[in-house]
Amino acid sequence: MCTRSSQTRLRSMRTADEAHRRARRVLRDVLGYWKKEDKERQEERKKLIARAEEQRRIDAEEREAQRQRNKLKFLLGQSESFSTFLQAKDRATVKVANAQNAQVPGGMDSITGTEDDDELNRISMKYAADLAAAHKARIKQFDDETALRKKCCK
Repeated sequence: MCTRSSQTRLRSMRTADEAHRRARRVLRDVLGYWKKEDKERQEERKKLIARAEEQRRIDAEEREAQRQRNKLKFLLGQSESFSTFLQAKDRATVKVANAQNAQVPGGMDSITGTEDDDELNRISMKYAADLAAAHKARIKQFDDETALRKKCCK
């Protein structure tokens, strides 16, 4: 009987020991599974973050490119406006210069190219004196008109 009970006890100890080993193995397998699952989730999360970061970078580059295009378009528009302004001003300046040359007798148009230095100097001095006199006359006319307006308005 002794052997039988010791064998039964030995068997129950083996069964308990084997159950304990099986429980440890299952626990190790479960822990390994969840460790692997967590690692896969973390990798997936990293991939999502990387994709989102890449998309943000691409969006920022597109916004910068659009900003540069708008800036260039604005500068081109300003350049065109300024060019148009300069052309109009040049036309007006040419008209005024032609009108002034018409008012000054014997302007620089009287130079033929056969004059010597003394003759050119004399012509240019006369032309400068005529221009100065014409300018003084315009100033006097403006002053006279201004004085009349002041008297009228008082």
